[in-house]
Amino acid sequence: MSGFNLQSKDEIECIRENIRSNAAKSLRKLQEIDRDPLRVMFEMKFQPIGFHPNAGYALNLVEQINQTFTYLCAVEAAAMLFDWHHELKGLIVYPGAHAPQGTLDIEALDQANFLGAEVFSAVKPTNNRKLQKDLEKLKHRQEDNRYVFFVCPTHKETARQTSLEKYGVHVWSIWPFE
Repeated sequence: MSGFNLQSKDEIECIRENIRSNAAKSLRKLQEIDRDPLRVMFEMKFQPIGFHPNAGYALNLVEQINQTFTYLCAVEAAAMLFDWHHELKGLIVYPGAHAPQGTLDIEALDQANFLGAEVFSAVKPTNNRKLQKDLEKLKHRQEDNRYVFFVCPTHKETARQTSLEKYGVHVWSIWPFE
């Protein structure tokens, strides 16, 4: 799946609804599975009982879970970026592993070197050195405004995490639940 463009904050609600709707479809499929615990785990890992968070095509549930929170992080980050940068002409968003080589998860559309961001979800921001890797990726980028956004249960708030910042990159936790 390639990225998607957002021209304004108004378009974000549709993607949020896709994410929620595809999660609900997976929950219904999961309820149909035989209750043998190993069978359930097998189905979750190997069978296409899940759905892509935004596009809705079938995939395994484990992958849907991973992608869902990265997509939620990306759309919430996009909403924040539109609020902070009124001069934005739009954003191109490539959540997770879908970004073409050399691009970031979020970039300003038609505004070179204006804004760039990486997004992720993890149990802790230090898992697999994800935060550090994203900070390193942004370290030498030319964008005037550089961010890392993450969803983690250890940071149950949407707030700037100044203690995690390096290289002039702003770091924000996002809590997608109200």
